[in-house]
Amino acid sequence: MFKVKARGKIKKIVMVSTACTMLSMYGAPISSTEAATRSHAPSVYVTPQNTAASDIISIDWSPVQTAPYTYWAVHNWNQGGEGGGYAGFQQQSGFDQFGKRTLHFALWDPIASNQAIKAEYLSPTSEASRFGGEGTGLKVQTTYNWKDSEWYRMTLRSWQEDGHTKFGQWIKDNKLNQWKLVAIMDHPVANVAFNYGLSMFQEDWAGNGQDVREARLKNGYSRKVSDKQWNSWNNQRISGQHDTSYQYDGGATSEYLWVRAGGNTQSTIGTGKTFNINQPSQPEMGNLDFDILNTRFEAGKLNVSWKLKEQSTPQFKGKIEIYDNEKLMGQPLKIIDNIKSYQTEVSQTMQLPQTAFAKITLTDIFDRTVEKKVEITNGNSDILVGNRFAWSLKGISDFEFAKINFNKSTEEMQIELKAGVPHHYFNETYASIKVQNASGKVVYSKDIYGNKQQNAETQTVPIKVGDYIEFTHVEGEAAKEKTRATLTNLENGKQEYIGKKRIYQVKSTGLIRQ
Repeated sequence: MFKVKARGKIKKIVMVSTACTMLSMYGAPISSTEAATRSHAPSVYVTPQNTAASDIISIDWSPVQTAPYTYWAVHNWNQGGEGGGYAGFQQQSGFDQFGKRTLHFALWDPIASNQAIKAEYLSPTSEASRFGGEGTGLKVQTTYNWKDSEWYRMTLRSWQEDGHTKFGQWIKDNKLNQWKLVAIMDHPVANVAFNYGLSMFQEDWAGNGQDVREARLKNGYSRKVSDKQWNSWNNQRISGQHDTSYQYDGGATSEYLWVRAGGNTQSTIGTGKTFNINQPSQPEMGNLDFDILNTRFEAGKLNVSWKLKEQSTPQFKGKIEIYDNEKLMGQPLKIIDNIKSYQTEVSQTMQLPQTAFAKITLTDIFDRTVEKKVEITNGNSDILVGNRFAWSLKGISDFEFAKINFNKSTEEMQIELKAGVPHHYFNETYASIKVQNASGKVVYSKDIYGNKQQNAETQTVPIKVGDYIEFTHVEGEAAKEKTRATLTNLENGKQEYIGKKRIYQVKSTGLIRQ
């Protein structure tokens, strides 16, 4: 059952019985003869008892019995009002994963504007189209082969941008701990949130009430617009539709709620009942993290790209600040702001000095930020481009106590430590060498003390693209002694100073500085 606008009031719409309307709303056609002879399983409703106007709503859903033509609208909001819509999961055909399974996301046309809703972003498996029959608006259907008995988190967020309200939909596979941005819709009215009517329903939209459909729900939350605090939907009421010959049921364990309808289901909760489940006061959110893929300035254009780690929370926005110093002090030379949730690269024409650094800040959908700093590779300098590199670490009287050779083609680093005392004046760590793989595991680490006798040692360390090579040298920034810590590109002979600390990451083109 749905609710749509009707002369400023809420009007209940009975179940659709014509093939054209069902095709318009859901995209899964059946014949008009079939529709006329079928009986619907009753709809089941789940309503949180403690909600407020919110900018984020989120819930976990798990399918148990998946009859065709079933819609689990796990999110409903603003029924009959501005920015009204719903989102959820649909079994459009078949009884299992071999049938057509989709994600659904729909917004009704605006009341306070004649402009149309637009799909700003669609995932590669999403399609947007207009709908009618139960009001008019824009819907997004996304092919998504969810699995029975697994848990999926659907999170929606609304935000303000250029006088419009944006609505975003994200899906998380809880088993894999992987998020996906599904769609972003541009609603041409400002200051709309998930204001009221937050609820879930399970519906048989085509009339095959002889078949049972069932699902589970947990970890329902909304984030209040007023103070950004979370409401836990641990207290929810389950009720059902009583105007059909088939029955519904619902209940709860300590962990989740469940709803069932169709077949020989019999109600055990009368006209409805409120249940409590155990869950934290706010959702488990995970962590935001990303890798910088490229920061290159060439021919007057800066190109920056990055990639979220596989289990990162979703990006919501980003910002890049460019500085002329490694400590990022003073005013930035350039700020690239308003990076969208679906953007993972930027390219802008600008002027930069020979040496520049970028601070990349990403914010996730829960408004938590992560910053990373990287030196911008100047395209006019190819010192870090190639396959063979050598580092030299020297001490007192320019005694070379460590020599490191890296061959990217063979994926090997040869580390040669020479016998002797690196520097008599330093009774502490004078230099160090560390290698970490792409996941952060240390595969080699050596601290070299200044006034201690070092034994001769040779070791081969495997290194692949994505790994990190770190050097430190106490005198790396001294005016005269900085030549004691250097990198040389063995293919073109170009050289640079390492400084007190330098981290390189191995890339397909050579190295980049971190």
